[in-house]
Amino acid sequence: MISLKNQLENYLNKEALELSTEHLKHFASWASNQGYSLVYQRQLYWGVWVYCRYLKQVQGLKIQAYLHKIKQIDNRRKALNQSQLKAIATWLKKEQKNYWLNQALWALFYGCGLRRTEALNLELKDLNIPQKLLSVQTIKGGRKRLLPLSKKQLEALINYINQERHSPKESYQNKLFVGKRGGNAAHLLANQLHQWQEGTELGAVLCWHVLRHSIATELVQKGMKLEEVSRFLGHSSIESTTRYLHYNPITYEL
Repeated sequence: MISLKNQLENYLNKEALELSTEHLKHFASWASNQGYSLVYQRQLYWGVWVYCRYLKQVQGLKIQAYLHKIKQIDNRRKALNQSQLKAIATWLKKEQKNYWLNQALWALFYGCGLRRTEALNLELKDLNIPQKLLSVQTIKGGRKRLLPLSKKQLEALINYINQERHSPKESYQNKLFVGKRGGNAAHLLANQLHQWQEGTELGAVLCWHVLRHSIATELVQKGMKLEEVSRFLGHSSIESTTRYLHYNPITYEL
C-alpha cells in the first residue's frame, strides 16, 4: 500500500491538489490515461480506498473514496480483433509525428509481446543488431529471454535510436527509451498511447498489455505450441498461457 500511497501523494503535490473526494476522481482519470494495465488500475484504486479508510480511522478525515472508474474495469484483458489491429497499423503508417518511436513501440508491444515494464527497462545493449535478437529481462522471475526480430522491427528500433531518441541524462544513457527531459520514459509511453487511442478511434480501451494479449492470441490460433508461446511471453508456467485458448481466433498478418 505504501507505493500506492506515495503515487497518490506525488500526484496531488505535483498538481497542487488536496486530498478530497473530487481530487481523488482527478487522480483516477489521470491513472486511466497512463498506459497502466486494467488490473494495475484496479489495484491502484483499491489501494487508494484502503488508504482513505486508514485516514478516517486514524486521523478522523472523512473522505469519500468512491472512484467510479473501478466499476468500468474489466479484469479480463481482451485481444483486439483483425479490424482493430489493422486500424492501428494503418494509422501508424500515416502518422508522421514520432514516426519511428511509434513503429518501435508497435514492434515491441505487438510484435514481441513485451510488458510495459520490460520495455521501459530495455537498454541499448539488449539489441543485438548483427544477430537480429532482442534480450528481454523478464519482470516475473528475473529470467532473460531472447526474441528474434524481423527486418521491419529491427529497422524501426535502429531508426528510433538514430533519429528520434531524446538526449539522455547521465543515468539514462544506456536506456533504449528516454523521456523528453532525458529521464524515465513512462510519461512518453503514456502520451504515445493516448495519441494512438485518439488517432485510431478503436471503440475499445487501448493499453500496452492488450497488444501483448493480441499477439499471444494470434500465435495460439495460428497453431504455435503453448510451450513456445509461453517462452515467447516470458511466462513462468504454461498455466499462465492457457488463458489464450479461450479467445476467438484472429488472422491479422504480422
